[in-house]
Amino acid sequence: MLTLIKNARIYSPRHLGVCDLLVCSNKIAQIDNNIEISGADLPLQQIDAQGKVLIPGLVDSLVHISGGGGEGGFNTRTPELNFGDAVLGGVTTLVGALGTDATTRSLNELHGKARALTADGLSCYHYTGSYQVPVKNANG
Repeated sequence: MLTLIKNARIYSPRHLGVCDLLVCSNKIAQIDNNIEISGADLPLQQIDAQGKVLIPGLVDSLVHISGGGGEGGFNTRTPELNFGDAVLGGVTTLVGALGTDATTRSLNELHGKARALTADGLSCYHYTGSYQVPVKNANG
């Protein structure tokens, strides 16, 4: 499958101006001022991105993917991150953390959420400790 994105204002991260971008097998194959694809038998999806900005995926290096808060008890917890919220924000890679709450959340939950987000298509990693002293880590 080929995807041709036309007329996007592209940053890679340097500003390249208004260009076309060709994606082949989920990889960028070409960026140029004007890409034309000929051949009626090619599987091609074409997107007009006029007025849109195209940027590389963003990296968020500290995200409470299994939720935030909670050090004040279960009623102070906030919900876990969902895949759509990350992607809509332009994030393609993130690193999960427990933060201050290793009481109502666990490293097992954090690891499971990181694996779920990876299965959905994000590049997801996680830290193996928290703010607790002594630190609880992946080794116990």
